[in-house]
Amino acid sequence: MVMACASQNLGFDDYAEAIQGARLLYLKTGPTTAPWKLAWHLINRVTLQFGADGSARIIHGVTSSDDFVFIIQSSKLPNCVFLDGQLMQWHEMAVFPPSSQFTFVCDVPVEWISLSLPEELANALQIENGLDASLLTRKKIIKLSQTGAAQFANKSKKVRASIHKNSRLKTEVDTEATEAVLIQILNNAIADRIGEKYLPDRYTESSEETVFKALAYVQSKMSDQIYVEELVDVTGVEYRTLLRAFQRYLKVGPKRYLKLRQLNLARRALRGHHLSSTGVTNILAEHGVTEFGRFASEYKYLFDEAPSDTFQKDKNVRETARKRTNFVTGD
Repeated sequence: MVMACASQNLGFDDYAEAIQGARLLYLKTGPTTAPWKLAWHLINRVTLQFGADGSARIIHGVTSSDDFVFIIQSSKLPNCVFLDGQLMQWHEMAVFPPSSQFTFVCDVPVEWISLSLPEELANALQIENGLDASLLTRKKIIKLSQTGAAQFANKSKKVRASIHKNSRLKTEVDTEATEAVLIQILNNAIADRIGEKYLPDRYTESSEETVFKALAYVQSKMSDQIYVEELVDVTGVEYRTLLRAFQRYLKVGPKRYLKLRQLNLARRALRGHHLSSTGVTNILAEHGVTEFGRFASEYKYLFDEAPSDTFQKDKNVRETARKRTNFVTGD
């Protein structure tokens, strides 16, 4: 049996919550210019995932404690994706051991493919390819040839197409055989690698420690307003050091990052993730908004609608759901 989820034009809000294999703080940083798409397939012990990000964004994530994750860009766009402050070319593959923290920053829409697999399968890959033990303990970027990267993407898409075909024909998918094919695809890509580099390196280690301390604090305060002074205190560095670390890893300073966080969290609250407030102004005020006109302008640029539109749209959805529930229960 293959468990699957597939959707076209998912929308940013649902997209960010549906990605598998990592716990994410996903900040939209620019207007949507392309569709948001996500499809994933759990095939025996392997999760094959396809994503298409529709706008500029900053992502801080922590991979699951059970799986190794391998990610590659499939849209073949050069010089646009930064992983932990390192420019990552489309034919390079990110490798994350379990419980890895990471940041992705990109200003344009890109498509990507990931494979998540348990430790025993990752061990087999390590032994077969002569990789050192760092595969199991260190983040890294593996450089593939452009041909090898394209083959990995194309063969992964063929597996997906085969799964869809079998599903339409109501036939069983041989999960063990399909899993073996995916492992071989990944194995071939890694075997033909032409370089690799660890993350962090000796030049970025201190910046990573600073940024990840700050982001861990941010994630622990998801519903609270946060000030830059708090990030300085929790990281134990001077503001200039914090600024340089944020600019290296997130391509924005801490003040701008917190503003983007405020915009994204306010949207979540306006969409119904907030239980106590009943009005737009109250919700925004609870998220630290004081200049409502300026905030509304930035919000509309980012999400293509006013805060009041988001709130009313979600309110209508909740009211429709309530009426349906009352009709079914007879209340």
